[in-house]
Amino acid sequence: MNGGIRRRGMAVLIVLVLASVLLVSALSLLRSGREYRSQVTRSIRELQVQYMAAGAIQHAELKVRLFPTELYDASMYSLGKNPAFDFSEITPAERANLPLIRRNEYAPAAPCVRRANPYNPGPRFLSDGTLSTDNSTKWYKLDALDTADTSQGPTSWFPSGWPRDENGPVPNQDLYLWRFRHDITNQPSIQGSLNWNDAMVANPYTLDISSSNLFPYRASYEVVALNVISVAGQRRFNQEAVRMVVEASILDPQTGLSHDHRTEKIIKVSRR
Repeated sequence: MNGGIRRRGMAVLIVLVLASVLLVSALSLLRSGREYRSQVTRSIRELQVQYMAAGAIQHAELKVRLFPTELYDASMYSLGKNPAFDFSEITPAERANLPLIRRNEYAPAAPCVRRANPYNPGPRFLSDGTLSTDNSTKWYKLDALDTADTSQGPTSWFPSGWPRDENGPVPNQDLYLWRFRHDITNQPSIQGSLNWNDAMVANPYTLDISSSNLFPYRASYEVVALNVISVAGQRRFNQEAVRMVVEASILDPQTGLSHDHRTEKIIKVSRR
């Protein structure tokens, strides 16, 4: 009888040990599964926000394609240049081959830029700022903009407040650039038709998509910077290069975390 009790005790002990092992294994699998799902979700969100940023670039490129002259003019204003002025330049050899009456239209020293004249108004058409004393730049650029052009101006121009960027209030000379980029976004206050808060399918259950608050995610994008950069030789063809920086953001409804992605692209623009 004692032997039977001993065997039953051993069986109970073995069962308890096996149950403990199985419980530990199950907890380990649950934890690893939860971590794996979290990593997969994070990877998906990061990929989604990258696509969102790519879409923002395409949105910006579409506007540049439709309104190249407006962007070119805005770039010129930000540099203190007259967008109606011809900034083309030629080489000294090309200048020497021109007829004398045409030759005097260009500066004698390289780079031979087109000079200002009554039919080709220079930068003073824009502002009373200081003209450059450098022989290669005085024909087409202001050394300093007039102080009235760099002040923030009356805030009544912007009822919702003076526009700001990453560095603070937008300088007066950059307002045209800001105006060009500020509506390249899907923010509801600007582009209401691009803001999607609901699933875009009639019956999400047929596609096995949850219709709860976990889907779809909230996402937004905008152009956060638009700057003119220097590219060698661009003035020869009356072109400017602008650096466009976009930022996309996704709010994960499951974790409450925001996933952000920033990308940039350099675009050449010319007046048409």
